[in-house]
Formats: sequence, structure tokens, C-alpha cells
Amino acid sequence: MKNIKKEANLKIKKEIIKVFKVIITVLLVITFTVSLAACKEAPAVEEQQQEEEEKGEVIIPSETKEETNKTTPPTTNQETTVPTETTPQTVEYKGSIFTLPEGSEANPQTGEIIALEGNPYGVEAKTKIGQYIIDAFELNGQMEDSIALRPEVIEYMQKKIMEEDKEFRYPLPFDLQKAKGIKIKEAEDDSLKFSETTQKISWEPPKLFLVSNIPLGSVLLSPVNSDDFRIRNGHSITHGPDGSFFFSFFNLVDTNVKTISFKDNKIDSVELAIAVNGINLLPEDLQKKLEPLLPLITNIKIGMPFGEIIEKKFLEIFQIDSETGNQNFNSNEFSIAMCLCMVQGNEGGSLREATGYLQTASDNFLSITTEETKIPVSLMPANE
Repeated sequence: MKNIKKEANLKIKKEIIKVFKVIITVLLVITFTVSLAACKEAPAVEEQQQEEEEKGEVIIPSETKEETNKTTPPTTNQETTVPTETTPQTVEYKGSIFTLPEGSEANPQTGEIIALEGNPYGVEAKTKIGQYIIDAFELNGQMEDSIALRPEVIEYMQKKIMEEDKEFRYPLPFDLQKAKGIKIKEAEDDSLKFSETTQKISWEPPKLFLVSNIPLGSVLLSPVNSDDFRIRNGHSITHGPDGSFFFSFFNLVDTNVKTISFKDNKIDSVELAIAVNGINLLPEDLQKKLEPLLPLITNIKIGMPFGEIIEKKFLEIFQIDSETGNQNFNSNEFSIAMCLCMVQGNEGGSLREATGYLQTASDNFLSITTEETKIPVSLMPANE
């Protein structure tokens, strides 16, 4: 009986051991499986993060994403154009489109040009600095508009053109808001065709403006600043009739400081010449200071008046008929002759030692340019 019980006990112990072995085995398998799954999952996450990094994306937890979206504004691919003060602005007035001067705005109903705050002319904001004029004058048989500008604006434009383009420009010497119906003709200066000196050194055929149909009472305004302004009595570009005046505006550019050129030719002297008949000098006391054969030398600023048309009197303009070649003096049409003279090789402007000469008219007009046209600039009086 004891042996039977002992065998029974041994058998029970063996069964219990088997059960424990099975349990341990199962636990080992489960542990191994979980570990294996974890090992496989870790590289997968790392690979995903690596792929996201290669794509330039960062994986953000969902809570962080929501906070980021609340604080970070969305970005777009559209570029924003920021307007600048140098961006040309255009305006339309009575069917004409023109470019505004820097630092200004225009009234499209009246054509008035008004200074803005911070304009480069030193003019108080909301001051009228210009006026667009429809059919202001006639040039070579065609009616032209004009933009009349204050002296401060013209001086600024002249300096800027000299600095950027190495050229000198001047406006029409009239207040075209009042002087209506003026006719201007551009022509070759036939009086210089017999000058061997001029013919040898001229870069282009010399030109000049011939002005007619000037209303009585029209005032001539200085288109330039000159500290060497010379007035001669009884003398003109063509040695015209007594009673006429010849005006020379010297030292328009300090060529030792600023470079003026024409087709890579350096200019040493710039002079504006205007011959007029039928005027009184302004101010009136200048007339008393004139002496025969001697120039009166003074200074003048842009916009200052220097003469008033009081009579219908004309200059004697030497002309050569283009068809017949006949020479004549036209003495019953033009009251003003005007040209810009530029000399190379002599700072004093004399042609005796000059190596180059250029006499121009419309090529050196001060104008405001649009894509299609050039609008000549005229003057507003300095006291307006």
C-alpha cells in the first residue's frame, strides 16, 4: 500500500511539473513575441521620421499642431508689390494721360498738380506746383500740350537730369496759362552756314527756335539759373534791328563739378541765347543801366521775369530758301529767336579755340515723358 501511494504521489508531482513547464513556455513565447513586435515597430517609426525629414516635414503631435495653427498665419506664394516714391504715377486729364512729377498728385477735373507731404522740392504740402495745359502752343504746325511747373520743381528736374543723363534741359520761357496762341518753329541756323570755324567743329547742323504770334503783355521768364546773365541793346543773333535785345545766360553748368556730354563728347560750356524785339526790360530799372555796345551783367533765377512784349516788332532772320537757294532776311514774322549753345574745348564759350560745337533747339527741351509722348514743360512765375 505504501508503494502504491508513493507511486501515486510521484505521478502527481510529474504532472504538476509538466503543467509548470507549459506555463513557463507560454510565458516565454508571449514575452518573446511582444519584444519582437516592439523591435519591429521602433525601426518603422524611425524610418517614417527619416522619410518625413527627407521631405522637409516635421511631425508635430496633434495638440502642438493645433496651437501652432492658432498662432502662425498661413503663407501664400503671392508677392506683394510695395509702392515706392520713385514709381511713376500717371493721371488722365481731358483725355490726355501724363506722368506726375515726383512727390505730387493731380486733380483730374482741373489739371492742377499739387505737392505731397515730403516732396523733394521743399514746397509746403498741398501747394499748387503745376498745371496741365491743353493745346498750350503750336510747334512746327502741330498743337502741343504743356505742363507748367514752379521754379523749384524745374530746378530739381534739371539737376536730376544732369546727374543721371549728363544732359542739360530747359523749359519754355513763357507762362502759357496766359500767353495763348504762341507759335514756335524749329529751323536750321542759316546764318552759321558761311562760318568756316563753326562748320568745322559743329557736331550737328546748328538749330534754333523762331517764335511768332506772341500776345502783347506776354512776359518772358528765365528758364535757367545764371550768375552771369548778360543783356545787350540793339543786337541779336543775326545783328538785327535797333530796339531789339540779346540775352545770354552763361555758366549754366559748372563743368568742373558736373559732367555734361553729347555722344561721349565732353561739354565745357553751356549757354542759352535769346534774341527778342518789341519788349521792355524787367525790372524796368535795367533799361536805364544799359550802355551802348556794352553788356549789362547781372544774375537771374528760374522763373524771374526779364522782359514784357509791348509791340509787334520783328527780328531780321537770315534764311536760305531750301528750293531756290536764294538768301533773304525775313523781317516780318518772328519776334524771338532762341537756342542752346554747347562748346567743347573752351570753358568761356568762345568758338575761337573750341574743338566742338553743338547748337540745339527742341532736342534740349525739358519735358515729362510718357510711354507715347513727350510733353514740353513751361514755366509758372516765381511769385505764384
